[in-house]
Amino acid sequence: MIGHVQVGAFAPESAGLYGIKNVSLAALDNEKTYALYRLAIRNTYGAELSDMNYLGVGSVGWEHRMGIFRRWLFRASAYGDPTIAIEPTGPEQFGAFADTPEMRELRSIFRDADIAGIIVWVRFASECNLRKSVYSVYYNKLKIAQYRSKVRWFHAYMPANARLVFSPLVNTVALKQPQQLNTIRSMYEPGVYARIGGTLYATQWIDPNKAFAWYHTFMRRLDATTPFQICELGGTHSKKAQLLEFLTKLSKQTWPDVQRVNLFAGELNSRATTEQGRFGFVDEGQQTSYIMSLFSKND
Repeated sequence: MIGHVQVGAFAPESAGLYGIKNVSLAALDNEKTYALYRLAIRNTYGAELSDMNYLGVGSVGWEHRMGIFRRWLFRASAYGDPTIAIEPTGPEQFGAFADTPEMRELRSIFRDADIAGIIVWVRFASECNLRKSVYSVYYNKLKIAQYRSKVRWFHAYMPANARLVFSPLVNTVALKQPQQLNTIRSMYEPGVYARIGGTLYATQWIDPNKAFAWYHTFMRRLDATTPFQICELGGTHSKKAQLLEFLTKLSKQTWPDVQRVNLFAGELNSRATTEQGRFGFVDEGQQTSYIMSLFSKND
């Protein structure tokens, strides 16, 4: 915890310190590897952060990942409610969300998790407001209608422990371009989300403090009561002062309706790194995170 806020992580930077090169669901599908990954997180951040990962649906052979996802989900649940980004990366895109054998298997996994008392936070088609996403709905009435239809379908089809999180890229919305604002207003479906989320990165042109303050106000005009979850928080090392300020504000309840923040603790991609600099929460040459002191002592 940071104050009252639960904290999770997708942590390739800490995994790399312990020789783990990949933290995908498939790469962690081994008891020893997963245990080492958990040790890396605990030692790097000084806390048992809940787990987060990604599941692409609709791509060729994706049904073979169901067993991997099931094993990850039950392992991850030992460290708090996990977060999974479910992304329609296959050629059918949103058409993958239908009553198929694969979706029935996914529903069965969530039902078994429900029996075990596990809550799963589902980022449905995360960052689909991006223009170049393979499942982008950016400023496209047809795609937005498909998104809204499928998020309603998923909400009704899956058990109640699969709790939906709205998850656009906040950085893009915070630029306040009319097409982006119209996209978000049009795609938001009141009543199906358990949390309002979004991914947020401290970069050369985004201060997370200002960006989230604006986004929080913007989303409150669409939904007055649903709590927030920051689905991914990351940034370059040059922006660590802003990230520390932002996490401190969360701990002091500047936004008391923020219930969780998930750290994206590692590099984004080669283009982002080239343009922005090194991402992560661990300074070069160090073994522990510069945010370690923010965590509650009992974590």
